[in-house]
Amino acid sequence: MEVLLVLVGGLFFPSLFFLVRRLLDLTYGARLNQGQVCDIAVKCVTATQGIFASISGVIVVAHCYQNILYDRHWLATGYVYFAFPYFYYDAWAMYQSHWLRYPYIHEQSFHQRLLHFLRERTLTMFHHLVLPIIFVPVVVYFRNGVGDFFIGCFMLFEPAVPVLAFRNILLQLNMKDSTLYVVNGVCLIVAFAVCRVLMFPFMYWCYARQRGISLWRTPGEIPIKCNIGCAIILVPQIYWMIMIIKKAQLLIHKKYVKPPTSEAVPICNGYVHEGNSKGL
Repeated sequence: MEVLLVLVGGLFFPSLFFLVRRLLDLTYGARLNQGQVCDIAVKCVTATQGIFASISGVIVVAHCYQNILYDRHWLATGYVYFAFPYFYYDAWAMYQSHWLRYPYIHEQSFHQRLLHFLRERTLTMFHHLVLPIIFVPVVVYFRNGVGDFFIGCFMLFEPAVPVLAFRNILLQLNMKDSTLYVVNGVCLIVAFAVCRVLMFPFMYWCYARQRGISLWRTPGEIPIKCNIGCAIILVPQIYWMIMIIKKAQLLIHKKYVKPPTSEAVPICNGYVHEGNSKGL
């Protein structure tokens, strides 16, 4: 069953990428260049993965809420097997997008092209390497069937992913000055705050409720490795949320407070450059 889920995931994500890319070529090929088409296809697959993970998280959390330590649901590990190939597919798809964005690297050696790609996508590649290497073995092998509820909670980090993917699509469509982009920024702040920051006090509160203790006693009642792990994950979420809020403040101030000025959106070969934003 596990091998089947990995194979299905390994077929599903690249197939969806090629399908979306083909549909975009047919419908918007005259308006978008190949770099934009490829990047939008990548973001659509990313959003789909985020939606699937979010739905799985809701199901697992709802099913395991009564006994957060020992209740089980097959999706807690089943979805992890299915999503495992996504990280490697996504690395490959982002490299394809990078190749189309920068035509001048076509003449370089593979080593130089790879370094150019890694310099721009450092955070994302680090995320895509660390998560399968650390998170997947912990979920599948090292927790001895305990804590499906918490795996579901971590899956509920993912509602922010489709919002972020849609933000990047708006950038590719040169809609950064639109009201829709501002609304998307507000939604991104809410998604990060609720799903990635407040999720930690929610998990601690659920544990306190299960054990019949106060929330303030919870950190001292659980293994220190759990507290350290949560802190390591929480700190970058808070940092990224602060960065998103600052960018939103600048955007709102520019759009609604300062007089509008004509400012070109930086485009490289028709492709809006956004650097490491996907590392969020």
